Amino acid sequence: MSILSVTRRALAGGESIKLGPGHHAIYVVAGDGRLAGDALRDGAYGMAGDVVSAAGHGAEFVLFRLADDALEDALLTMPITSTGEVVFRLDQISFPPGAIAYTHVHAGPGIRYLLQGSLEVASDHGAPVMGPGEPWVEEANSAVRATAGDTGETAFVRASVLPLEYLGKPSIRYTDPAEDDLPRLQTNTRFFDQVISL
Repeated sequence: MSILSVTRRALAGGESIKLGPGHHAIYVVAGDGRLAGDALRDGAYGMAGDVVSAAGHGAEFVLFRLADDALEDALLTMPITSTGEVVFRLDQISFPPGAIAYTHVHAGPGIRYLLQGSLEVASDHGAPVMGPGEPWVEEANSAVRATAGDTGETAFVRASVLPLEYLGKPSIRYTDPAEDDLPRLQTNTRFFDQVISL
C-alpha cells in the first residue's frame, strides 16, 4: 500500500530541497520555482533525488507525494491501495463565482488543496465549506457535489491516482440524469499525466 500526502512549503531565494522517495507533484503557488534547475511553471512531476529550488525573492509550493510513507509535515494523508501501472495526475479546477460541479464521481482517489475562494464539498460525509489552504480527500467512485462561493474565483489543485485507461482522458462521470443539461462552468487545467508503477 502507498500513501498520498500533501503539504505546503515556502523557500527563500536560493534555498532548495531534495525530493525524497516516491513520486511527487509540485504546484507553484507564488514566486520563482525551479525543478532540477529548470523554471517550474504551475505544476510538474518530480522524482526522488530531484532538487526543487527558489530563485529571486523565493517561492511557495504545494507538494504532493506518493510513496511508502507520508511527508513529515503532511497536512493530510490518504492510503492508496492501487497496484501495478497507474496514472499519477496533477491538475487544477477553477470555478467562477457560484458555479457548481454537479453530482459526480472520479475513477480514482486523490487529495485536493484549495488555492483560493471557498468551496462547499457535499458528500455522504457531510458538506464542509473549504477555505484557502485546506486539503480534503475524495475516494474513487464516491459521489460529491461542489459549490463555489459567490465572491471571486475559486480554484483547487489536486493529485489523483487513476487506472491506466484514463491516461489523457477526463476521470469525471456525472451521476444524476436530472442534471445532464445543466451548465458545466468549471474549467480544468491538466499539468501532467505520469505513468508510474506501484
